[in-house]
Amino acid sequence: MKGILVTTAGKISVTDYSFEDFRQHLNGGYIEIVRPRRLDEKFCMLIDEDGLSRDLPMNTLGSYLYQTDIHGHPIVGDIFIVRLNGPELEGLTEKEADELLASFQQLNFVEG
Repeated sequence: MKGILVTTAGKISVTDYSFEDFRQHLNGGYIEIVRPRRLDEKFCMLIDEDGLSRDLPMNTLGSYLYQTDIHGHPIVGDIFIVRLNGPELEGLTEKEADELLASFQQLNFVEG
């Protein structure tokens, strides 16, 4: 499924991953689905459920989208942004991916 991969190093790219591909990207473990409060509610972030206990670095964009500045709970590790339709994960459309990338660029979160 097409989504936006955001690394802790600030690299943002449209990537085609399956759920298992992303799990392997995170070196195994469990994936948690989190709602980014600063995006439309149709979008979600897949994150490393054990990222805090594994002492992963903070994901600046993920934390911003999750409103960490308001509640203090950071998003750590790489994230993958996709669409959530009920209980089903879906890939982003080309238009959604382009619009999200443009909005991240306006916020100065796009490295290049």
